[in-house]
Amino acid sequence: VTHRTDIYESSDPVHRFLEGCRAGAMELKLQTVEMAHQAERPDYAPRFLDIMRNHPDIDGIYACADYRLEAFYPALKELGRTVGKDIALLGYYDTPWAKMLNPQLSSVNVRHDVITKEVCRMYFERENHATQARINIPPQIIARASSILS
Repeated sequence: VTHRTDIYESSDPVHRFLEGCRAGAMELKLQTVEMAHQAERPDYAPRFLDIMRNHPDIDGIYACADYRLEAFYPALKELGRTVGKDIALLGYYDTPWAKMLNPQLSSVNVRHDVITKEVCRMYFERENHATQARINIPPQIIARASSILS
């Protein structure tokens, strides 16, 4: 498992996020995981191609936003890989992008609508507006053709 948390302070949310991803990958016993924060590099397709050429055994990719995977479709095709056939893709946020890609992208839906309703309900139900509460709204994986390996 390789990751770049060294470029962030330990209090930085990106560092904590990447550490969580690494821990999850280890728990799932994934063989090869490459993680990097790409906000400073909008054209990450060349880096992705390098990773895929060096690790042709990768059979799944998870991105932290649906739109980040759009560039992977033609890159994977260039490598002779077929999304949903020999490599699975999973995005995050379940945005309209997910349904516009072909094949449609599986995605994690964080359920913003439920979060918004719950926060509003909690706000208006508080008597003195001074108490705090913690809630847990689990995300849902929306399975589409990009993650159905055949």
